[in-house]
Amino acid sequence: MTALEQRAIRDAYFSAREIMDPQAREADLLGRLPDLIAHAMQAPGWRRRLDGIDPAGVTSRKTLARLPVLRKADLMRLQAECPPLGGLACVPASAFRRLFLSPGPVAEPEGHGPDWWGTARALHAAGLRRGDIAINCFSHHLTPGARFVESGLHAIGAAVIPGGVGNIDQQVDAICRHGATSYVGTPDFLKLLLDRAAESGKNMRTLTKGFVSGGALPSSLRAALSARGVSVFQGYASADLGLIAYETVPDDGLVLNEERLVEIVDPSSGAPVEPGAVGEIVVTRFDADYPMIRLSTGDLSAFKPGPSPCGRTNQRLTGWLGRADESAKVRACSSTPRRWRSSPAGFPRSRACASWFSARRTKTPSGSRPNARSPVRAWSRPSGRRSGMSPSSAARSCSRHRALSRRTAAASPTRAEPRPAAVTAHHHANTRGSGKVRLLRLMQFCARPAFLPGTGSPAAADPHSPGERTAIPPFGRGSLRLRPSRSR
Repeated sequence: MTALEQRAIRDAYFSAREIMDPQAREADLLGRLPDLIAHAMQAPGWRRRLDGIDPAGVTSRKTLARLPVLRKADLMRLQAECPPLGGLACVPASAFRRLFLSPGPVAEPEGHGPDWWGTARALHAAGLRRGDIAINCFSHHLTPGARFVESGLHAIGAAVIPGGVGNIDQQVDAICRHGATSYVGTPDFLKLLLDRAAESGKNMRTLTKGFVSGGALPSSLRAALSARGVSVFQGYASADLGLIAYETVPDDGLVLNEERLVEIVDPSSGAPVEPGAVGEIVVTRFDADYPMIRLSTGDLSAFKPGPSPCGRTNQRLTGWLGRADESAKVRACSSTPRRWRSSPAGFPRSRACASWFSARRTKTPSGSRPNARSPVRAWSRPSGRRSGMSPSSAARSCSRHRALSRRTAAASPTRAEPRPAAVTAHHHANTRGSGKVRLLRLMQFCARPAFLPGTGSPAAADPHSPGERTAIPPFGRGSLRLRPSRSR
């Protein structure tokens, strides 16, 4: 290989592992498993969890599948019992560079070393290079989103503007003044910045590249951003695991991070599904300070057949296909019904909100695909509700959705959970708008006294008692979750 060819490969790929022989890379990851498990068992949490496991015997995906799956609910329970990190860290908390606390709450550390989260390869695939100036619009506070991408930006040699969230006018000025060439953040906030720049007559033509995560990127939004001269690529990541997969070709799946061992498993058994079947994403991270062994992300996806046209040789995910747990993402932060149920008693609607917010733990059969009749479609709303709908119209819409819910229950006999708590038709008529707006209005509604339908006066009875109230439909065509495109 000539020096010119080597230089071309270095420019096209961040690491040689991206074009490594797939079998050699798989053998390398599996060969590292025994040492990872033996090292992890030095931590008390992993020692209890993997009690009876012989690390030397875990040398294949089949033997790895015998280990228990660690779910976010388990992680939160372990951290509550043994703060701050649940006994899963192999070093004391003071040895980490930073300590975060995400909604849940879930504590996450940041270790030492360049690109600890592994995001540099995703940023490189999105076109960012040394000499770029990137505005980082992830949160710079207790959650690790901003640090997550900033470490990758520094690894590729790009300068960073710590924009954070909000302050749209000031951020537009910063982009124009510094000549920012790249954007990292949620996709909807990028559109807000471009809209504000157009309204104020500011020139943001230097901004041509983007790396987005933490929100939906439908094809319509991607096309709108591309029409304004910004080419965006997506990344799929978790604060506990770092980068999991990243987009290299728009709308053609996400290539797995070459430093992670990713499985697609049956949500009910934790056993790997057949190739191409839909299942829950489970990831093993090789880190000496904070190892993660078979941690579930709670997301559903499948492996996409065939190699990527970009030349990278690792497997690809087809995108986000639903949730297998009860969490939902709002404004790039995850939330769960447990947080609503544990809210103070002064919020009379919190239990109703938790029930509407709650998803069902699905037992999707291997090979099945989420659809309108599957319980993986959660947080539904009446699809017929429109602006200005009266309480009676909202009640009729709810009735139609109750009929759909009964058909869903008949098609999903494994679901044994009770129906959601009742809320008023008055509430349904006053929670219209986009997914985020509806949820935020619902949060505000939870803090008010209970109202009887159409009266505007506080109800004397328990707001959750049966009566003249309309049940929230658990499933349906509409969904509160902001779904990303299939390519995610």
